[in-house]
Amino acid sequence: MTTDDRRTIERAYLEFVEGTSSKFYAVVRLGHADGTESVHFNFGRIGFPRGWDERVRRVGPAAASAAYASLVGEKRRKGYRDAAWPDSLAEPAGGPDPLAPPYVSGVAGILPGEGAAIVGGVALPSGTPVESDLIGEREGLRALWLTDEPVPGVSAVWTRLAAAFPVTGLWPIIVDNPDLGDVLDRPASPSADPVAGILESCWEANLGDMDEDATEELSPYSRGFPGPAAPTTGTSSASVFTDVAAELKGRIGLVAVARPADTVAAIGWQGWANYGSDPGQMAAVFRSWEERFGAVLVGLGFDTLVFAVARPARNQLESTPISAEHMAICPDNVWQGAGSIREYAASLVHAQAWMFWWD
Repeated sequence: MTTDDRRTIERAYLEFVEGTSSKFYAVVRLGHADGTESVHFNFGRIGFPRGWDERVRRVGPAAASAAYASLVGEKRRKGYRDAAWPDSLAEPAGGPDPLAPPYVSGVAGILPGEGAAIVGGVALPSGTPVESDLIGEREGLRALWLTDEPVPGVSAVWTRLAAAFPVTGLWPIIVDNPDLGDVLDRPASPSADPVAGILESCWEANLGDMDEDATEELSPYSRGFPGPAAPTTGTSSASVFTDVAAELKGRIGLVAVARPADTVAAIGWQGWANYGSDPGQMAAVFRSWEERFGAVLVGLGFDTLVFAVARPARNQLESTPISAEHMAICPDNVWQGAGSIREYAASLVHAQAWMFWWD
């Protein structure tokens, strides 16, 4: 499900008419609900607009303002003159936002009770609300419903439940371990802290014990966090979510959330216990991943998470900064896996699944 959260902040339409030339140039600066901005431009023969292109996407207001001023200023210096915006030129804000989260529900739903259930028209076998063993039975956490047994053909069931999520507000996850009560704690809300700050704090905390001379593992970066990765623009096949789900086996879990990313916060998941990550902050990071990369949580275990990625990195230039984000929250993927950020980044190119494991 996509939504259009964009609004026009400013726009300019300029024309150049001289001799045989009859050209236009249009620039639009758009704001998004998350506080970021994008700048789009269009040009061609007057009366014959082409498709809109982007100069910058999802950047801060200062950077967007500078990009907008640069485009408009350049054309004015070349002799273009401001003119009235023509009715024939539609702004780029009319369509769905290409960086909108793949799945959104208007409100978190209500979990089924004990026993078999029907959710969004999908019949589910017997299941049970799961309580946290960490906070005791008297304060039992019931933010997760889990089938009592593994579900045959679980990916097909998951796909139907995911499609119904905008209406049900119950996000499906494929769970490979029935003893989740051991790693669930009090529910939380997604943090309002800036994602860049969360990732930088995780980077510093998780790399704090690293040998000062061990720079090869971090190359091309050093001890400082390089900052969040830019949004990716490539696409996978429309079946990417089902394809990733098809690689998983287990039970169907249902979580009452408005966004898949909120799952870890809603159930107080502590599978990263050795690194002390905060579920509310991780939910904020995962929301950002939904928007920047189309990465959606599909599978969850005792200490594992699996995401399906709709817009994977197309090359190592795109995948390297993403690898730094993964390193920030799950160093084990690098330290006990690929061995270095460069090698790990290579594994993310065109990867439709992101898998995390905390030792």
